[in-house]
Amino acid sequence: MSLLAIDPALLAKVPSLSPPDGVTPNFVDPESYADMFKLVAYTSLSIMIGFLLLRIYTRAILIRTFGAEDCECSVFFSPCSLEKRLIS
Repeated sequence: MSLLAIDPALLAKVPSLSPPDGVTPNFVDPESYADMFKLVAYTSLSIMIGFLLLRIYTRAILIRTFGAEDCECSVFFSPCSLEKRLIS
């Protein structure tokens, strides 16, 4: 029997191997790490925003020299903030 002849919907519901001892398969509501990923992403993004604002404040207000690398930091921050919206 060819694997191409098997209905894909059936393959999604049937395990390929038997689970290890002591493990119960859960095809209805499987464990997900999405919440943990979002927590890490939002925390990292918050820390990054804090450091970016500190750098901009230090360079623009205290030192009074805002260079090209500071503009690059601000520009490259934009894709990171857009990525945050894509995660949710």
